[in-house]
This record gives sequence, C-alpha cells and structure tokens, in this order.
Amino acid sequence: MTTTIAQLDIDIDEVTKKAGETRRRLMEIAEEMKNLKKNFAEGNVSVEEYTQQLSQLTATQREVQKDLRSYESIMQAQIAANDEAMQANNILMGSIRELSAALSQNKKIYSELSAAQRESAEGKALLATIQQQDKAYKDLQKSIGNNQVEVGNYKQAILDALGDNQLFGQSLNGIIGKP
Repeated sequence: MTTTIAQLDIDIDEVTKKAGETRRRLMEIAEEMKNLKKNFAEGNVSVEEYTQQLSQLTATQREVQKDLRSYESIMQAQIAANDEAMQANNILMGSIRELSAALSQNKKIYSELSAAQRESAEGKALLATIQQQDKAYKDLQKSIGNNQVEVGNYKQAILDALGDNQLFGQSLNGIIGKP
C-alpha cells in the first residue's frame, strides 16, 4: 500500500534556471580562489588574509555545491516521475475511461516539457504516444456513438459531406435518366 504524504507542484524551468545560476556562481568562486592564490603568490595578500578569505570562499563553495546537488536531485526526481507516469500510462489498457486518463496525464506531462525536452527523443516518443492514444480514444468513442470527440474536425466533415453529395447527385441523375 502506498501512502502519499505530500505532493509538490514544481516549476522545473525555474529549478533548471536556478541550477544554471548556481553553476555560474561555482565558476565565479573558483575564479575568486584562483585570483586569491595568485595575489598570495605575488605577495599582495598576507598569510592571515589569504587563510581567512580562502576559508570563506571554501565555505561558500560548499554551500553552493550543496544547493546545486539539491537542484539536480529535484530535476532528476521530476524526470523519474515523468518517466514513471509515462510508463504507467503506456501500459494502461482496458476501458475507455482508463485510456482517457492515460491520454490526459500524458498531455499534462507534454505541456510541462521545455522546448528542448519536446525536441528530444523522449519528447518525440511522448508525442507519438499521445497521438496514438488520441486516435484510439476517438475511434472507441465514435464506435459507441459519442461523436463529440470529433468536434472541430471540419476538414473531415467537409470531405464526408462532399462524398455524400456526390453520391446524392449521382442518384438524382440516375432517377432523371442522365448518365
């Protein structure tokens, strides 16, 4: 039995942005340490000042690295959760309601992907799954007479009407004797 303790709504784009800022800050700290060592080697900084500043930079570096690990952990957890949901949705078989739930969940996951994620192999595979599930869902709905799933499919409706009109015209021509 699984118990959900808390569900968090995570803005993965914001987390990704924060991770990038954190990486930049780590690079800045490394540069500051490099400059401090250079200044110490040139004799511009005393041993005491060097030790104090290096200690501060090292402590800051550890905190920033800790933050980066947290951001990366959140991103990995989000990716894993999305993968798990996609896998679960891909194997949902059975009722039309289950297919609808899987389709809705996959659409939600896809809508939360960044542009780069949508263009990745994983994003393209998810889109293909959504399209396949959507077609299956619409076909099943139409098979039981629920045609409202096709609302907005004007192209198909026009093509169907033209085909029906052609047959109607041919039948009228047959009645009046024209070939």
